[in-house]
Amino acid sequence: MSAVSNRDFFAFIRELMRSQFGWMLLAMSIAVLTILANVGLMGVSAFLIASSALHPPLYTLMLSVTGVRFFGISKGALRYAERYLAHDATLRMLSNLRIQIYATLEPLVPQIYAKQRNSDFFFLLVHDVETLQNFFVRILLPFFAMVFVPAVTGLYLYFQDTTILVQYLIAYPAAALTVFLLFRLSGRRIYQVVEIKKRRYHEDLWDGLLAVRDIFSYGQEARVMNQLRSSQTEYALSLQKQQMTEHGIGQISQAMIHLILLAFLYSAILAVAWRGMDGRLLPVVFFVILSSFEAMLGWLPSLPHLVQVKGAAERVLLQKKMALVPESGDCLPEDYSIHFSDLTFGYPESDRSVLSALHLRIAAGETVAILGHSGAGKSSLLHLLMGFYEAQHGEISIGGCPVAQIAARRSDFFSYVGEWNYLFHDTLYENFLLAAPQASVSDVEALLREVGLGQWLSEQPDGVHTLISEDSLSGGQKRRLFLAQAILHNAPIWLLDEPAAGLDLESEQLLLRLLQTKLQNKTAILITHHASLLSVAHRAFRLDQGKLHPISAAGDETPKVVLAIE
Repeated sequence: MSAVSNRDFFAFIRELMRSQFGWMLLAMSIAVLTILANVGLMGVSAFLIASSALHPPLYTLMLSVTGVRFFGISKGALRYAERYLAHDATLRMLSNLRIQIYATLEPLVPQIYAKQRNSDFFFLLVHDVETLQNFFVRILLPFFAMVFVPAVTGLYLYFQDTTILVQYLIAYPAAALTVFLLFRLSGRRIYQVVEIKKRRYHEDLWDGLLAVRDIFSYGQEARVMNQLRSSQTEYALSLQKQQMTEHGIGQISQAMIHLILLAFLYSAILAVAWRGMDGRLLPVVFFVILSSFEAMLGWLPSLPHLVQVKGAAERVLLQKKMALVPESGDCLPEDYSIHFSDLTFGYPESDRSVLSALHLRIAAGETVAILGHSGAGKSSLLHLLMGFYEAQHGEISIGGCPVAQIAARRSDFFSYVGEWNYLFHDTLYENFLLAAPQASVSDVEALLREVGLGQWLSEQPDGVHTLISEDSLSGGQKRRLFLAQAILHNAPIWLLDEPAAGLDLESEQLLLRLLQTKLQNKTAILITHHASLLSVAHRAFRLDQGKLHPISAAGDETPKVVLAIE
């Protein structure tokens, strides 16, 4: 059973289309006019051919010839306008959706990663959003045309023969309902299976690419390839079954419609023979009805997309419901002090509390060091402060403002160096613009020299415009780059999560000197196992079993403190 109701689905679609509704309505109207132009083209052409068989004077056919040209040109022009408006409105709508989803989920990426695989999240942001474009172009437009074209066709038949009109008003909706039920009973399940198999194949492929180093390190290439080949085969077989089902439904639908058209042809012959209808209008009536049924055949391919769109919309809605949207507020901190009050936190997938009734007050301009074994909750404390997670109990405030009310503007408050830093596959300079969009090339060059990367920079062929990525630098080089980004960002609160990880002794001493300078007048939380870095802290705590325990002041006794903790 679906986790999202039809009511939620249609409310989501309605909200999605709201910004472009005017253009979409215009596109739908032009789509109807396009099909009506085709109906007119077929009808006038049939009348012209039937009239020509009687060898009338040429001038009597000029109106029909003009009508054929008019409807032919109109059909092409209207089709172009409909496609242009429909796709333009759809792409604008999807652009708004991407921004909306990213704005909602971006602050909460860590908690989302904790609940699902990276490939699931990637599938949501890329595939599911792309799938939603099909709702308007491939579902709503054909449905709109299928509903309104018969209305105009029925109006024409009313002036020709009421008996044919009644038959048409019964046959058309009956045929549409039969096609829909045929799809629902025979094809709906297979389309759902295809979506599941496709998703599983993409997940296996994505995970294999992300873990390629570990796979080769442990010699598991054959096992992973077999798993990928298996999911690929299952996906291919489901696609094959889907195509066979579509072909079967299409053949049955066309056969049914052809039988209905033959019945209409017979009825039109009777109308000419018994009810006095002009014989020249017999082919006109037949081709007009034939063209209107083509609107129904155009709607048939949209049925698979309905299943796909509904599944994509459900996943987007569930993701938005699962995410904890930050509160909005205009609270302005009095200063940059930090207060953790009675804080309790545990991850959703675990029954254990990582933090339990934790209290800590950090004065503005103070640096506090936190130590503890791996998994004690040190990084979680920083993520809670940045608004990535929501505590089960307690409150976090900055300068008297609850962190939830400033989470959406956390970039104004924090410079972060830690495990969540990332280097984009872009130039070195562009990566620095992430921290400070107004930074100049000279600013970046000076900072790189300051963090000990001057020699490395001079060896790069394009200087700060050298293309870099996560894999092109060592761990120590990346740490120093992240530190340089934090310095450039120059936020009032610094969060340092193992900033010395991967650094040699010389680089660690350079980092110590930098922190002693840069942390002046900054509020900072320093998580480290490196004894030398504790000298920059005003106070130090050990995090154990969810609570903070004060330890000796930093300074000459720092090495003894660290040894005792370890």
